[in-house]
Amino acid sequence: MYKKLLEKIIYPFMYFVRRERVSTFVKLYEESQWNSINIIENNQFEKIKELIQYHAINSKTYSQFLIKNGVSTNLSTIADFEKIPIMEKSDVNNFLVDAKKNYSSFGSYTVRLTGGSSGVPAVVFVDPECSARSLAARIVCQGWHGVKPSDRQIRLWGRPLVSGRTKAFLKDLLLNRIRLNSQSFEEIKINKTIKKLIKSKPDYIYGYASLIQLVSDKINDKNLKQIFKNIKCVISTSETMSIKQQKAISEKFKCPVVDEYGCSEVDIIAFECPSGSKHIVSDNVFIEIIRFGDEPDGYGQVVITDLNNKLMPMIRYRLGDLVSVEKIKCSCGRGWPCLGRIIGRSQGQYIFSPGKGMVHSQYVVYIIEELVFKGFPIEIFKIIQSDNYNLKIILGLKEGTDLDLGEVSTYFKNESKHVLGEGLICNFEIASVDTMRKDLKNKFCHFESQI
Repeated sequence: MYKKLLEKIIYPFMYFVRRERVSTFVKLYEESQWNSINIIENNQFEKIKELIQYHAINSKTYSQFLIKNGVSTNLSTIADFEKIPIMEKSDVNNFLVDAKKNYSSFGSYTVRLTGGSSGVPAVVFVDPECSARSLAARIVCQGWHGVKPSDRQIRLWGRPLVSGRTKAFLKDLLLNRIRLNSQSFEEIKINKTIKKLIKSKPDYIYGYASLIQLVSDKINDKNLKQIFKNIKCVISTSETMSIKQQKAISEKFKCPVVDEYGCSEVDIIAFECPSGSKHIVSDNVFIEIIRFGDEPDGYGQVVITDLNNKLMPMIRYRLGDLVSVEKIKCSCGRGWPCLGRIIGRSQGQYIFSPGKGMVHSQYVVYIIEELVFKGFPIEIFKIIQSDNYNLKIILGLKEGTDLDLGEVSTYFKNESKHVLGEGLICNFEIASVDTMRKDLKNKFCHFESQI
């Protein structure tokens, strides 16, 4: 009954309020995924030309970025597009000023915060159509495995809730999901978590590969069978799951384990189909795999263009993930091209906190992202745990800026004390960005455990 209420009333109302034409784009993508590669590439190039012209006019900062690099906005071929300079994470925040000036013309906007595995925080503003297209792509891709938007979801996420509990509760209720983190599976809480899962009768799991593995390890086969007897699939996101790990979890959960590839800046990028290939959502993104010279043989770095974001340019943006350059053909018949093997996305790392147990390192990343959103001039960061009682957070600042570490430390302590506890001592240091970037090879790892 509740599922029908979601499908017929709640979701349509949500999309209407947010000015997101999700249903329109779902219908579009259900057809366009089967287009020929020639049609797909032609459509992408037309969108690229329109996007460049739009941002050259509406984003003063991006226009200056192009002029500074001597690039024409009149593109005749993809070769012309490839002359546009590659954006780094450190460039993204430069475009925020224009986005903040222009968002009112769109009626609403979404904020995407990112720090992730790169250790370089950024803030991205997204217009309603771009957001709607991302939602539509996920609905279509999950539908390949029988998952519907109203289905009951178990979300295995890195961030334990500290503030905004009421808002998160309402959001999870509306989206028909239960949110769990690593602390839900500590010995003191696991029996309560199992009872909660049995009662919830989930249709699918969505979350970090490391947390999916944790569920597999912590819950015995009898309880797993009872909890997930009607499960449609397990969707792994944010981290790379090995083929061996994927197969083992699939056998234990008795369902397909599929890989979603994406990033906070542009949301969903590619999704695994029932035939086992990861198809790029070509209506939303344009992907280049570029070798810069220091990648392993057969691999290049992902450079991505968001084809739909009119509020903020994400054009030829280097993610830094390593992907195989091989061309893959899929037997499923979809025209959306396939992405090769991905490496360099492992974030399955835990911080140990006395009295609290294991906490996903992504939790600390979220707090640093909030600091950036509040205006603190952090350009890059690194988290190091040297022993069970000490956590060091090194911050690299934007050029010409300074930071009150006492203010940062106080904010961090207030935000993290309920999750990390009082027994873990957190110290902040400032280091040269250039020095920190010497560690930046392909994808900088944001967390290092020396335990």
